[in-house]
Amino acid sequence: MTSLPTSLRNTPLTSDEIARFHKDGYLHPNPVLTQDQIDMVLRAVDEHRAGLFESKTFELTDPVAIRRSQGEQGQDVFEYESNEGTVGHTFSFLFNMRLRDERIRDLAADPVIAGLARQLLDADEVVIMEDNVVVKEPGSKLLPFHQDYSYWPLASPDAVTVFIALDRITVDNGAMMVVPGSQNAGERLPVSFGEVESYMKDERPGVPEVPADPEAEGHPVSYIELQPGECSIHSSMVWHGSTPNTTPNRRQALILRYVKAGTIWLGNERFPYDEVQCAVGDPIGGPVFPVVPTAF
Repeated sequence: MTSLPTSLRNTPLTSDEIARFHKDGYLHPNPVLTQDQIDMVLRAVDEHRAGLFESKTFELTDPVAIRRSQGEQGQDVFEYESNEGTVGHTFSFLFNMRLRDERIRDLAADPVIAGLARQLLDADEVVIMEDNVVVKEPGSKLLPFHQDYSYWPLASPDAVTVFIALDRITVDNGAMMVVPGSQNAGERLPVSFGEVESYMKDERPGVPEVPADPEAEGHPVSYIELQPGECSIHSSMVWHGSTPNTTPNRRQALILRYVKAGTIWLGNERFPYDEVQCAVGDPIGGPVFPVVPTAF
């Protein structure tokens, strides 16, 4: 097991914690980063946003436009019409920094963080699928309720999201909102965050929408507040969003997404995705999606 400061989580999840995750669809808090690691990530974020790395940075609230075209075998594939080159000014989303920055790559391969994900997925091994940094600037609006699996080219929702606070996160500056138990309600349509509208309705007939206001429909909502370095882990199926940032300061978080090894990759036949050297119909893997060693 990797030697860690006693203040960090370095033990396996208990059976009670795992049961709580499966009941609620999320688990928190767990301290997983030191202050030095937080400072390192924040420096990396500033460097990527300043253009020192060739990173992909998007504005999460930009409109979403997806077109249908035909693949080499005549099958339907999906592509973004125009989301390249957008710059995150209000709600910045940095995508897969680890592919260009070994500092983030090392954190994504942290054996304790990956071990927590492995336990919750009840997997023999886990693969790192994505890393993101999300920056909510002062004045950033509410991020509407959505479901992660809606946006992922996976044949099954065998994945979890690890949301790590880089700043103190409160209801005032963008705390995560979660609907406990909603992971059991099945697949939902993806949501355009700026327009707060579902899309791909024709491509996924019969798939319902995530309620824009779950409380109005009788669903309880929980708010997850975190100290810097603490993480919450949530199911790819649970409904969640985040509150507006009404403070004068940024709210920043590092997000790591882990998938159960062996999960089938559907690529852009399900949802637009970059070239990843993983063929449609194959188990997720390859250089972009490496297996991550785990501490437990």
